[in-house]
Amino acid sequence: MAASVKTARRRSSASRPTAPAAPTAAGARSPAAALAARQVRVACVGAGAWGINLVRQFASLPLAKLMLCCDRRQERLELVRSQFPSVAVTTEYAKILRTPEVEAVVIAANAQWHYELVTQALAHDKHVFVEKPLALRAQDAALLVGEPPED
Repeated sequence: MAASVKTARRRSSASRPTAPAAPTAAGARSPAAALAARQVRVACVGAGAWGINLVRQFASLPLAKLMLCCDRRQERLELVRSQFPSVAVTTEYAKILRTPEVEAVVIAANAQWHYELVTQALAHDKHVFVEKPLALRAQDAALLVGEPPED
């Protein structure tokens, strides 16, 4: 099971007040409905045995547009390129972070890198879907979701 940390992190932040939803005219779409009706632009990090499954799933979702896939192994990127020709590939995670069109990052890399990759994605204001474990250390996981670490 994967964890989505951006929502939890934002909920715990007292510095981000939420405004009440504005009333809409009869027949008008609410902002939430408008957001749900458009594709979320996604990048996937890790195209290994499990990552390629996530690439396939996100590429098939009607409300997601898989834009980029990142892996350090060129042969894995060639596999992605052959199966999903519309998806750009890169060996540089920084390219995903620098691409403003990418709204969400799917992390399926080796678990030892989860904390670092998630931290960087959140710092670049990306939504994050991360395969389990969220982090290898409980203290790191607590930091990612905005909880103070226990002593």
